[in-house]
Amino acid sequence: MQEPSIRSFTLDYYRSLGAELTPLDATSRRWEVRWPQRRLSITFGHTSEPLDAPADASEERPISLVSPHWRAILEECTREQTVSYRHVVSRPIDHPAQLFEPILPGGFRVESARLIEVLSRSAIAFSHRVTYEAPAMSSREEELHLDAIDPETGDRLDVLSEACFSFLTIPADPPGNPSYQLENLHERAIAWLDSRTEQKGEILEQALAPRFEEAASRVRASVAGQVSKILEAEERALIARVEDLIRRKGETRIPAAIAKLETDAERLLVEIEHLHVQRELDAEGLRRDEAARLEAERERHEVTVETRLVGVCHVSYDEVRYELTLSRGSERGFLHVAYLPTTGEIFLPACPQCGSDIRQPGFLDNGQACCHRCAARHLAASAGAPEQLRTVACDRCGTETPVPLVQCCHLTATPYCVACALDCVECGKVTRRNLLRPSPSGRGMVCPDHLITCATCQASALPRETFKCPICEERHCLAEADHCPSCAMPACRRCSRVVLGHCLACAQLKRVREDHPHVAIVRSQYPDLARRRLTWRWSKAGEFALIEWRSLSGAQGRFILNTQDHLLLSQSRVGAAANVKNRVMAYFGWNSGS
Repeated sequence: MQEPSIRSFTLDYYRSLGAELTPLDATSRRWEVRWPQRRLSITFGHTSEPLDAPADASEERPISLVSPHWRAILEECTREQTVSYRHVVSRPIDHPAQLFEPILPGGFRVESARLIEVLSRSAIAFSHRVTYEAPAMSSREEELHLDAIDPETGDRLDVLSEACFSFLTIPADPPGNPSYQLENLHERAIAWLDSRTEQKGEILEQALAPRFEEAASRVRASVAGQVSKILEAEERALIARVEDLIRRKGETRIPAAIAKLETDAERLLVEIEHLHVQRELDAEGLRRDEAARLEAERERHEVTVETRLVGVCHVSYDEVRYELTLSRGSERGFLHVAYLPTTGEIFLPACPQCGSDIRQPGFLDNGQACCHRCAARHLAASAGAPEQLRTVACDRCGTETPVPLVQCCHLTATPYCVACALDCVECGKVTRRNLLRPSPSGRGMVCPDHLITCATCQASALPRETFKCPICEERHCLAEADHCPSCAMPACRRCSRVVLGHCLACAQLKRVREDHPHVAIVRSQYPDLARRRLTWRWSKAGEFALIEWRSLSGAQGRFILNTQDHLLLSQSRVGAAANVKNRVMAYFGWNSGS
């Protein structure tokens, strides 16, 4: 929540309690709050900034994101979920002509402005209280987020969302029969909120990362020291005894004494080996303890984000429509505009000639407003100019380009000059810039005709880099391909569930006669199979057919038949699975690492 919103929220809170508020400085950062029996001073900003309290104030309360007083106000206002109905009061529009003239494109002069109608627009504002907390944090952080959504389009109203607390509102009547689904709008608000809070949580975790690394280093150093000290004293003592036995063996010449010393040395070596084994066992236990302690430290430094709905507000505000009389030099005409006094936004209508947004107004002979491109074409046509001399304004830079040199988008017919036109790297056709997308191959831009969305990962891919799953019959990118270990039939990862070593296509095999059409196709291309007594089975999966043959000797083979072009990818005998898999992958353009 931004600081101006905190200020507006706090002031509204004290007003609701019946207090009188008086600003004490020019920047409105210090306010005096008065009740009949109590008086306090509140300051907005960082608590570290020095702010002198007035002499007659009995209490000084700093208000910031981390101050206890702000947290107490937030606790009080968000204890229970509330549903409110508010109307945003618009400021009066004293001189509409003076208001619209600076913000209209094209340098037009507004001669007059006539009010046509006032429409009521509505929005649904969801207030969520978000808490960021981690055991390693010195204190938790809390925010209040508000998302205002247009119930007609489902879009977020950014201006209304960011400045809602600063608007003057009054109570309003509840809507009679709302046509929108509140649950669906709330889900959209939660999606936007999650994206923002996830970024904030990652920032907080990055701030905690050095502290986590420091704690992890201490744990690793402690365990390493313990591992190095395990049984170290016992091992040194045994090694010293072995060295003593070796020394004594070199000093004696008696065979019995030498044999006894060798036996004692072998016994000590066995004990040393046992110590090594015990050391490994103890070290393994310490490593498990290290992993558990590191996981505990990781959990201590993980930021938990808790989101709670605290309020739903049905907001209504006005949309004012005017008819403006414009003039620029010899041009004169009228234009209908929609204006939102609440947010200061102005909306121009669509061009009646081409249907595109009017970015810069132009006028026809009857004074009707249109886009400047249609106005230029109409002027050239009315002047009887030949085709070679007529010009069209580039949609991007506005350069007047001769008609023979105009590059038009093959989807929307948007005109471009030669310098601003962009071609699709796949088909070579000129495409409107906002429709072009980066090619998944990383080379150039492609138009939307050449992009397919993978049904599994939702990534965009070119048609030649996708395949159609024979089970679900949806398009998938090559990264989602999987192959049956028995027949090598390609399928997406969602449909490639194997049952007893068989995919869904293998499990649906049924016996057919030799005069089956697909069997006839196989036998015609493999004459050696036509001369043998075989049993045949087949199943169909999407655009592919799986055909299996078996001989009396137990030999068997399988074919994958493309039912559209009757292309065969075969496996001649049992044990040649790698052969058929390579053929299938070569047909689909996959490499062995896919």
